[in-house]
Amino acid sequence: PPVLNMVAKGLIHWQGVSNLTYSVQSRTNIIQTNWLTSGTASSPSNTVWFTNSANTNGLRLFRVTYP
Repeated sequence: PPVLNMVAKGLIHWQGVSNLTYSVQSRTNIIQTNWLTSGTASSPSNTVWFTNSANTNGLRLFRVTYP
């Protein structure tokens, strides 16, 4: 599984598979069981970047899924 790195506020980076579309999901509470889709990301190389422009204030937990 990819290891997510928070490079800057709202900017996530990970190593993945090239040309694969990832779904980036988030939630604001560790106790919650539902994840909301924040967007998708893909890259022609194995380095993938995602900018989360929505609600970047406060705690936000992220995960990346792929088909």
